[in-house]
Amino acid sequence: MSFIECYEPEYVRNFMTQYPDSPLYIRKVWKNEIRLSLMLTEPESCEAVLNDARAFDLQLTYRPAEENAAELSARDAIVNQVILSTLTLPDLTPELSLYAIGILLSRASKMPGRDGDILARLTTLPQALADHAKKGTLQAQFAQLPPVPQLARHLATLLGSFTFDWSILPESPRKTSLPLQMPLLALHDANSEALVQQQLQAQWQTTWQQHFATAPWMMRNWLIYRVYHEVIGQADGADYCPLVCDFYLIRTLISFMDAGWFSAATGGYFRPFCGV
Repeated sequence: MSFIECYEPEYVRNFMTQYPDSPLYIRKVWKNEIRLSLMLTEPESCEAVLNDARAFDLQLTYRPAEENAAELSARDAIVNQVILSTLTLPDLTPELSLYAIGILLSRASKMPGRDGDILARLTTLPQALADHAKKGTLQAQFAQLPPVPQLARHLATLLGSFTFDWSILPESPRKTSLPLQMPLLALHDANSEALVQQQLQAQWQTTWQQHFATAPWMMRNWLIYRVYHEVIGQADGADYCPLVCDFYLIRTLISFMDAGWFSAATGGYFRPFCGV
């Protein structure tokens, strides 16, 4: 009988201790690897992932291989791992981390193949990005990126067309007005959309400083969860753009919230992430 590696993050262990029979528990199984995780469809599982700076401390065990499982290729596993390593680089904002991942995937696409030399070169990419971040060149390049207002407007329009389960949000005056306000995002003309984008950008900076800067692992953990849970990086990152879009949609939604939603007592920090 052959055995394969099984990864269990701290957030799974803690959550299953409290909810041992939870249907949110999930096993992601391949011929050569098993990843244990949770579905983020309830505030409690979101809190387990987001509210612990050590949520992704991994426990490694070995389990019997499952014959009928698909195989995770060595290249896909390595690209996924280097993305995870990039997300753990210190002192990077979520936006800068996503930019760094884009650079990493671009470089990976220029190194096609699955032989040992190529795979070894792929593993060096996070350190190269870390060196650029330490020198400040990564931040300088990111700051020079031109705005893409058309994409921002498209995302706002998309957000306005979504259907949300507003009942999961904690009680707040905005809980009543927000469901009426969100559909209007799909109706703005170009000028009013530009103004809304400026307001949302300013509000996000305020919200980040007030509620996330002291716990930066929250947004980072969500990104790590998505990359770990969905094994992002397969096909050299075809799943990268949806991740970026989801991040900015969540950021926009959070920017619409009022301070009352960010109470630890209500779990307001975690509810916007449910199901995303």
